[in-house]
Amino acid sequence: MISFSRLFSLEEQFPIDRKKTSSDFFYSEYAGWITNFRMFLKNDIVRNVWEQTAKFYATHSFIEWVKFHITDVIDNDPYFFRK
Repeated sequence: MISFSRLFSLEEQFPIDRKKTSSDFFYSEYAGWITNFRMFLKNDIVRNVWEQTAKFYATHSFIEWVKFHITDVIDNDPYFFRK
């Protein structure tokens, strides 16, 4: 996930912006990847490992980016994948 984000500069293309929603990914060429990351981090074990080790592998800004665009979306909408 970190390598993919760095390779395609996703932090710059999709900055943390409270006015926009994370659904902007659905209309981008990265929609499948981001949905895959959301499904991956929906798993409790994977999520726990991410939260415990993220500070060793990622920058603080990337951790916040993941929180805003990936984990907050699946946490705030329990029926996200049914839509």
